[in-house]
Parts: sequence; structure tokens; C-alpha cells
Amino acid sequence: MVQMTPEQIQARTAFLTSPKARAVRVAHNGFELEVRQPTLGTRNAIYRSAQITAAETDETEGGHRNGKPTKKVQVNFDLGKMQIVSVIACTYFPETDVRVFNDVDYQTLSDQLAGGGIDKLVSAAMELINVKQVDVEKKSDSTQSGSSSTSSP
Repeated sequence: MVQMTPEQIQARTAFLTSPKARAVRVAHNGFELEVRQPTLGTRNAIYRSAQITAAETDETEGGHRNGKPTKKVQVNFDLGKMQIVSVIACTYFPETDVRVFNDVDYQTLSDQLAGGGIDKLVSAAMELINVKQVDVEKKSDSTQSGSSSTSSP
């Protein structure tokens, strides 16, 4: 095993030390819920649950690595499913560790009309998992990234 220098240990520790998770309070019809930033593991589970297809293409787009053409992986997501799964995974009763929804609520959430309280939760959850709706809609690459502005719905 390779020994790390003190500077390397400090750098590693800096990246592994998480700040307090961000949370957004969402009010609707006199009630308030809290949408929290997920862990990386939870975010990856959200992505996997909403993934429709993943295909490797032969397109190199001019890229080469070690003399070999690089391949591009195209991943397609079901945006609606990603939104609902995000709400289920990230919505809590304020100041508790009790999630408001669970997997059995998926169909109930799917059946809600657009423009109501669920859309407020969706907006907050999608922001906190660092996904811009445009990124998902344009069938982005397998590594999802994007920063979003910090605004409360």
C-alpha cells in the first residue's frame, strides 16, 4: 500500500468531509415539507431507476485515448419517473428523519395533476440532485452533471 503525504491526506479529507446537506422548505395549502439533498448513493439510485436505455456508440467525436477511438455512451432517462422517484427519496417531514413518501406512493404521485404541490416538490428535488431538466431532456451522456441555481420554489 502506498503511503500518502500529509498534504495528500488533507486533500483527501477535504473532499470526504461533507457540509450539512442543503434543504428546501416547500409550503402548500398551509402545510410545509422539507426536500433534502440526497447522498451520492441515493442520487445514483434515482438515476438508475429512471434509466430507460444505455447504448455505447462507435462515434469518436474526434476523441482518442491511448491511440484508440473513445466511445460515447448515450443514456436515455424517463424524466417523469426521475421526478417522482426524486420526490419519494428526498421529501421529509421537517426536522425529522421521516420520509413523507415511499415506493408504494409512486402511482399516487404519478396520478397527481401538474401544477400542484407535487410540482413544487419536484422542482426542489431536481435542483437538489443537481439535474437541470434540459440536461435530461436532451438525452445527456452517462455522467450526469449540471449545476443549478439555488432558489426555493
